[in-house]
Amino acid sequence: MTEDIEIEDASGRRLVSITFAKSPSILNGVRTASGFELRLPIEVTMRVRLRDDPMLMLSNLRGDVQVKEPNGSLINVGTLIDKSRHTAGISNSEPYSNKDIKYLSWKGTFADLAHIEKSRNGHPPQFQMHIEGEWSF
Repeated sequence: MTEDIEIEDASGRRLVSITFAKSPSILNGVRTASGFELRLPIEVTMRVRLRDDPMLMLSNLRGDVQVKEPNGSLINVGTLIDKSRHTAGISNSEPYSNKDIKYLSWKGTFADLAHIEKSRNGHPPQFQMHIEGEWSF
C-alpha cells in the first residue's frame, strides 16, 4: 500500500488516518479449516478530543484483498474485518494526535492462497486493499 486513508472535518482538520504497514517484519497467522487468517497491522492516528468536544469513534472496518494478475487485472483473494471500536481519548488541555497499532483480520481460503502463489510467479505479490468503515461522534 502506498496511500493512507484520511478523514477530515469540514475545516480540513484531520480527524483520523489509517496507514498500512508497508513491509511488516512479522505477520501473525493461523490455519483455519478452509484456509488461513492473517493479522495485518495498521497504524490508526486519531485526534484526542478536549473534554467538552464530542468523542470520535471509528468502527466496523471491513474490505477486500485483491492480488494483481500477470495481465494486470485484479482478483479477490480474501476479506478484511475488524469488529472493534476505536476512540482516541480525552485531553484536559490541548488536543493532539494519538497513534495506535491495530489489526485487520485477513481471511482467505486455500484456493485464495494457491491463486496468490500462482499470480506472483516467484516474485513478491502485489496486493490492493479496499477498506470501508464507519465513523461517528
